[in-house]
Amino acid sequence: MEAMLNDIVKPQGRRWTTKEKAVALSIYKRSPKAYRLLQCFMSLPSRATLISMLSSVPFTAGICTTIFKHFWDRMENSISQWKFAGYRGGKPPSQKG
Repeated sequence: MEAMLNDIVKPQGRRWTTKEKAVALSIYKRSPKAYRLLQCFMSLPSRATLISMLSSVPFTAGICTTIFKHFWDRMENSISQWKFAGYRGGKPPSQKG
């Protein structure tokens, strides 16, 4: 609904919801050329608006501890299953024969 209201407003006066900016940003990141083409046919946030929105998102470098913990837990679970099955070498316990 907001996008339809933005069609009758001058470009400098348009207001975008966070959801509209997120959708526009996903289109822009997928294909900037397609985004420029769509801007000719419908009102979309400007590139500057999208970049300022993206710059407000905090990004940090390094390993995501949540994902690392998930992998570690799964690995420990697999090891404990192998120990429980009495695995001594050769084929894993899930493979018979």
